[in-house]
Amino acid sequence: MDEPNVDSSLQSAVADARAAFAAALDARRPEEAAALYAEDAWLLAPSAEMIEGRGAIETYWRTGLETGIADIRLEPIELERRDGAAYEIGRYSLSVVPSGGRPVVDRGNYLLVHRPQA
Repeated sequence: MDEPNVDSSLQSAVADARAAFAAALDARRPEEAAALYAEDAWLLAPSAEMIEGRGAIETYWRTGLETGIADIRLEPIELERRDGAAYEIGRYSLSVVPSGGRPVVDRGNYLLVHRPQA
């Protein structure tokens, strides 16, 4: 992912945040995953109501882990800087292994908006 309007320090910071998020979920630490979101962030999850705020996002990921999220993979496709924020578009896969059930893999697209935090 080599974008013309994105410098290497931004690419590195976004990659670090993405890796920290996946590592937090892999370690089953939803509070660490949620800490990467802004306090006023929104999470637009498939087939769910909009989730607003870091606390609600933590609850969402905690519930997901409790119900069987086993692995998440994020594949960035494009990163663009515009109006003081960075926009990342990519593909995800999310493996869910429900208790006593068969594994299910959900695949889709994602959009992340990265903004500098004070």
